[in-house]
Amino acid sequence: MGRLDFIPDFSAEIKALLPFNSDVGLFVVGVVYFIALFLILRTLGYIGMRIVDRLSGKTKTTFDDHIIEAAKSVMNILVIFLAAFLAFFMVAPEAAIFGYPVREVFIMLGIILAAHIAQRFVLALLRWYEDELAPMGRPKRKELFSFINNIIKIGIYATALTIVLARMGIEIGPLLAGLGVAGLAVALALQDSLTNLFAGIHILADKPFKVGDFIIVDNDESKKGYVEEIGWRSTRIRFPQNNVLIVPNAKLASSQIINTYQPSKPMSIVFTVGASYEDKPDKVIKVINRVIDRILKNHPDIGDREFKIVRLADYKDSSIDYVIVIKVKEFMAPVSYTHLRAHETSLHLVCRLLLE
Repeated sequence: MGRLDFIPDFSAEIKALLPFNSDVGLFVVGVVYFIALFLILRTLGYIGMRIVDRLSGKTKTTFDDHIIEAAKSVMNILVIFLAAFLAFFMVAPEAAIFGYPVREVFIMLGIILAAHIAQRFVLALLRWYEDELAPMGRPKRKELFSFINNIIKIGIYATALTIVLARMGIEIGPLLAGLGVAGLAVALALQDSLTNLFAGIHILADKPFKVGDFIIVDNDESKKGYVEEIGWRSTRIRFPQNNVLIVPNAKLASSQIINTYQPSKPMSIVFTVGASYEDKPDKVIKVINRVIDRILKNHPDIGDREFKIVRLADYKDSSIDYVIVIKVKEFMAPVSYTHLRAHETSLHLVCRLLLE
């Protein structure tokens, strides 16, 4: 490959004016070209970005903003590479280091740089989707987007590395076959870990819960708490007692999950109070309403102070059961279902005293 004809070559004239030998003269000329080209390209890039910034300010979508941000993040390294590349081809396109053409070094660096730029633009697309499209239908999934970005990044750089190795004359067929056999052996050895990994991906994608939600696993009161972290191997659940339960993702993905924060935090709670057959139902309901009204009025965790249901529910052998429904702000509010269940005896006693 020869010189670039569309840019004038003054290297001979400059070398003739320098009191150095040929190699030093070529180096000095290359530095001069590099500086000049860097300043020109950097100025053109700055002007271009200013123009694009103004145009993007007139659009409603954020797509162009993310693309411009990605372009700015690679602008400096791209300008440096292009300036060095053009300076080299104008000064010494046939140069070699230890017998290896410098031209090939630039080509391989260009491949790696292209992979880096591609990865930055893919990240910009994911951020645009996360910020603008995802909220329209579903909650943002930062963990999932981060994982997808890492997978794409590995794929892009692996492809670039394969191309570089091929240009270096390294036979990649046996290498890929060896990696495939090694990958199979590793997969068999890490079968449980990989199962948990893909179960974690399933949890992030299906989104049965997210960090901060209060969940109950397999309807087991001893396995309820706040989701602290969703990792690639396990999920951490913090109990109200401030202990942490670590559950493998594979087991959690196959469990029945009650998410008390979905579809929203406020929830209705139902509990019962029994009264004697000797007490008239109208009088019992009136007394229960008085007790519940005090709770609705004074308790800070009541979600809707106007909402309550009190009605006769069932005739038992020794009592008549009355059902009570009220709303709380969230499951773990102090007046939650579990709390009221623990104090049903007290409620029975209060109602009994009031009836008497």
